[in-house]
Amino acid sequence: MKHNARKAWLLFAVLICVYSSHAQKVGTTSMQFLKVMPCARATALGDAYSVWASGAEAVFWNPSGVALVQGQEFSSTYIDWIFDARQGALSYATNVSDLGAVGLQIQYVDYGEFEETSLLARYMQNETAPGMTGRTFHPFAYLVGLTYARNLTDKFSTGLTVKYVHESLFNGENVTAMVRRGVFENVTTWGSGLLFDFGVRYNSGYRSIQIAASVQSFGAEIKYAKESSLAPLLFRFGVAADLIGKDPLLLQQENNRLKIQVDKVLQLSTLDTKTIVLNREPQNGHKLINDAVKGFA
Repeated sequence: MKHNARKAWLLFAVLICVYSSHAQKVGTTSMQFLKVMPCARATALGDAYSVWASGAEAVFWNPSGVALVQGQEFSSTYIDWIFDARQGALSYATNVSDLGAVGLQIQYVDYGEFEETSLLARYMQNETAPGMTGRTFHPFAYLVGLTYARNLTDKFSTGLTVKYVHESLFNGENVTAMVRRGVFENVTTWGSGLLFDFGVRYNSGYRSIQIAASVQSFGAEIKYAKESSLAPLLFRFGVAADLIGKDPLLLQQENNRLKIQVDKVLQLSTLDTKTIVLNREPQNGHKLINDAVKGFA
């Protein structure tokens, strides 16, 4: 089992090396919904959740946390954003005896209704609404993912997620568009592909210190019309422990518990974020944003 744990850490290190060798295009808009994690508890904790994520919720954050599921778990989320945008998610996780644990996730995003515009002369000459065609369209995106996780030792677990993502920018249709000056072609207005998440989780055995890391949305470039770009590739690293509790770093107490988690989040070429969360209960957190993101509760 220890040999398997070493292999898992080696695989994770290889993924990080590949991660750092592929630069994401600055300003890309491909699959941005993947950066919005559909989990109210984690959001309340300022997104510092890579260690505490377990069971059905772990499929969104760190697939290795699925290995901690006891029996069966189900989670659902619905978010009603401004400007008619909506997001929903379902997740399920179950233990499969000694073989490990499996998880399933489904996400859907409705970006709302948009009014169509055009540069064609017959629409631009409309004095009351220049460029407006009178038609509307509904961009949307969805994701379906399958996770497998396993405890390699009593202290070390690992997990892998395979997810199919699809995003449509114009009703899922093909359109005739000007790809360069004076040249029109029939192009797709949607993109799709396979992405992978990989995560590890380690219980240090010293007091209550636990360590976790994950790589999310690793995969090939996704093509829209004539352009291709990577999905938002994220690397999360977190350390968590009890400051007060049964096995604390500071004060031993049976009836009270104060936890801390420090998360480091890297988005390739575009973001460097750190989140620190202190909480008495595992659903209270806050983030203050500047050059680094720090949250206290």
